[in-house]
Amino acid sequence: MSPLEHPAAGPAPYPLPPAAVRRGIGAGGALVAAAGVPALAATAALTPTQAHLLVCLIALAPLGIYIAAIDWAVRRIPNWAVAALALIHLGAAAGMALAGELDAAFTALMLALVAGVLFTAMHLLGGTGMGDVKFVTAAAAGLGVHGPGAWVLAVVLSYLLAAVLAAAPRLFTGRRHEKIPLGPYLVAGHLIVLLALLLRP
Repeated sequence: MSPLEHPAAGPAPYPLPPAAVRRGIGAGGALVAAAGVPALAATAALTPTQAHLLVCLIALAPLGIYIAAIDWAVRRIPNWAVAALALIHLGAAAGMALAGELDAAFTALMLALVAGVLFTAMHLLGGTGMGDVKFVTAAAAGLGVHGPGAWVLAVVLSYLLAAVLAAAPRLFTGRRHEKIPLGPYLVAGHLIVLLALLLRP
């Protein structure tokens, strides 16, 4: 078991890939992302921004589906998957730097730091779970390349989806105190914004 899964707390209540696979997805994905962004920009007629969006979308889609499914089932976001996502996003930011977009890479790092501080404060105030904090911080390292507005839009959209699809129905069915797993909505909001940015003219 990965040390990120806190073995002292007992076995994780969700399926875990083998440790070697988890390490490979994170570290290997980061290296592929770092090399892939400038390579795609050079050979696939994509701008560095488009290449970065494509790499982040490819990373978030499978990891996000896994994160959303586990959070929906057991109300926990797997640490290893969020760590892998963060490493891949940092690798993609490094790829932007290699492609000459140093300012964009720096913006991503600063926004991830701000996101971590802001959402940790929300967690301490009882406003969100620690898994959500980790996911939003990892996602900020990806979307932050495209400016703070893209990340803010993804977060706002995620919470709107949670409010409309989960919170509001609970109010009308007498389940208002039931905990809402934010993972599926965070993943959906960030995927939608990534895809919209990639497809815009």
